[in-house]
Amino acid sequence: MSKLIIADNEIGINKDGMYCLNDLHKAAMSAGKASASHKPSEFKRFNGAYIAAVEAKAGFPALKTVRGGNRPGVWAVELVAMKYAGWIEPAYEVQVYQAVQALKRGDLAAAIN
Repeated sequence: MSKLIIADNEIGINKDGMYCLNDLHKAAMSAGKASASHKPSEFKRFNGAYIAAVEAKAGFPALKTVRGGNRPGVWAVELVAMKYAGWIEPAYEVQVYQAVQALKRGDLAAAIN
């Protein structure tokens, strides 16, 4: 994958295709769609059942917390990342989803949303 840009913020996507929720939070904050109460840790606290359901279906962790290294943060599979964006604001979820789909199609201009 190439770069995903939301509200002038690059959203990290690791080699496993997981999205950095911290980057999504930062982008939502800069766009005025999120507050400090929308941190990934709060999402994890209130959406544990959803995350567990995704993990049960997938058979692998849907959310990983990386401490230290060059890219610390909370990383999530696409389905959980979209749920996180919608938890912040439904319109933000649509914006992120459209950018991700554009990136997958190779429409790099539309992936900068």
